[in-house]
Amino acid sequence: MDGTDIYLRFIYLSKLVAGFDFVNYLTDNQKEFIIFKIDLASRQYIPLYGENIETIVAKVNTQFHDTKAGFVTDINNILFLATNTNADLLFLSDVIIDASEPETDTILIHEFAHFLIMSGNQDKIKIDENAKQLGERLYNITDIENVLKTKHLLEFCILLSQLSINYQNGTKAFKDDWEAVKSTMRYDIFPPCMVFSQAQP
Repeated sequence: MDGTDIYLRFIYLSKLVAGFDFVNYLTDNQKEFIIFKIDLASRQYIPLYGENIETIVAKVNTQFHDTKAGFVTDINNILFLATNTNADLLFLSDVIIDASEPETDTILIHEFAHFLIMSGNQDKIKIDENAKQLGERLYNITDIENVLKTKHLLEFCILLSQLSINYQNGTKAFKDDWEAVKSTMRYDIFPPCMVFSQAQP
């Protein structure tokens, strides 16, 4: 997948799992959307999508975090990235970009859940009882020691479970709802959940 493919997939998934129009969100808030590849080999962030981002690329690469994916709502919320650009950032590593479609989708959904909470849009998602139960179950096997860093609080786990259920309802990509939920959190479950052969702990 190239940067445009990822952007279009993110838009599609936001509508599929939440009925959320990400393009309208960007337009209404006069925001840019920038996608970076996390290059673990070179320990650099490589731009995949976005315009006029040379200065941002240089600033982003002053710090590197060894991770599979990440989302930042408003680049100016990161002090060392203070800039005049109004943008949200999505970070994805090769293991996500080069994965099969369901594997990529579930991590994009994971980052979309972070986006919803950080942007204050989580209340637009209707949560059913199944999602509440699966969310509590997911939270109980999450890497609790790092929860303040990962922001994988109970609220997040319940929201992510609902989005995963909605994805499963729309795609039938997994055996059941729980398998879909686990895939979205497969890098943060203890013990690590090897949902797919390509998944990494």
